Amino acid sequence: MKAIDEPRLETGPVAWCADGDEALDYLFRRGRYAGPGTAPRRRSSCST
Repeated sequence: MKAIDEPRLETGPVAWCADGDEALDYLFRRGRYAGPGTAPRRRSSCST
């Protein structure tokens, strides 16, 4: 978390999950994170 506080790093909101199962539900929008507003995505500024 210390790195996120550095001014040169731009981040969106940080999601906290209780365990790995909840983290996977968040990433794959399952269960309570199924709605688009419960697991918001930010467009990546990275180019490929």
